[in-house]
Amino acid sequence: MPGTGVRIGKEGLKQGVIDEIRKQLKLKGLVKVKLLRNFILSNANKSKKELFLEISQKTGGEIIKSAGFVLILRRPGFCMRTESKIDFLSRPKRFINKQTKKIEKKRKNGMVYRTSAGAPQSGIQGK
Repeated sequence: MPGTGVRIGKEGLKQGVIDEIRKQLKLKGLVKVKLLRNFILSNANKSKKELFLEISQKTGGEIIKSAGFVLILRRPGFCMRTESKIDFLSRPKRFINKQTKKIEKKRKNGMVYRTSAGAPQSGIQGK
């Protein structure tokens, strides 16, 4: 998920929270803002939509999505494809667990075959 998370609690939307959201928008481009129960109760006279718009206007972020009391803000003009430091589509295969790597190595050497159940088994195929 997106970027960094900021929680707004009983202290409310103070200048420190606004500065932190702006800082995260500048650094990461995306920020997840979660409104905690105490903040919602202290602003009972405002609707959820009004609170989200107020946060967006004060921080200068664009609202991408809101679900429940979670808001995702984006830096204006931010594009995940062009500005992201990590390209998730070209993720290296280091995330594959060791067992899978062992099976792939054996498969290259012709030592792995599939049983009728579909589970890979190591060994030499019967003649």
